[in-house]
Amino acid sequence: MTKTITLPQSAEEVFAAVVKTVEAGKYSMAESDPATLRAAFSSGKTPLSWGNLYLASVRSEPKGAALELVCGGLPDAPKALMDKWKHGKTATKTLDAIVANLG
Repeated sequence: MTKTITLPQSAEEVFAAVVKTVEAGKYSMAESDPATLRAAFSSGKTPLSWGNLYLASVRSEPKGAALELVCGGLPDAPKALMDKWKHGKTATKTLDAIVANLG
């Protein structure tokens, strides 16, 4: 599931908020590249989830920055009919957390 939002902050500020969210939250950073403004991270298993993989990329826009978040399941997780809905909901919650860290 891919979701994109446009924010009034600079691309660097948005990327810093992504990193802050990952480091302060329930996520584990796999890779972070400030030069390309991309980060890959994951969330672990819970009683209701097998966990998720995320890829965040930020790009400059004329009036701020666009943040694209791709959210998907782990490769070894079983597939379910509600995966698309679940990944969309998870992506929205993650984007909300990133926006909250923009201050």
